[in-house]
Amino acid sequence: MDRAGQGTETTLRAGALTPPDPVDMNWLYRYSQGNDGPDWSRTYWDDLRHKLDVPGGTNDAVVRHAMDPVFTWLGPAVTTFLTSPGGQTASLAHDLLELLLSTAARPVKRKPCALGC
Repeated sequence: MDRAGQGTETTLRAGALTPPDPVDMNWLYRYSQGNDGPDWSRTYWDDLRHKLDVPGGTNDAVVRHAMDPVFTWLGPAVTTFLTSPGGQTASLAHDLLELLLSTAARPVKRKPCALGC
């Protein structure tokens, strides 16, 4: 889907799958592209977990399983959005997970043990 012009266009993919473009939260919530206005929040974050059960598909259940701790521990951060002038708008939960996971993926440099351990 092409959201760059605030419209949608669906095209079939050919060849190897690549990761999709990031979700444009401004587009989803009908803010202008590149919105650098006030941050915003929605109060229905707890409904999102239950809405993943509605389709009843395996893929939705797998996503819900992975996201259950996020809903449990981060709750309102899922639907609290922070704008960035000229950049992407992201939820607080999204940015926190990016930070935690990117930090966890980096190798830790340890000094050699002085006792030979």
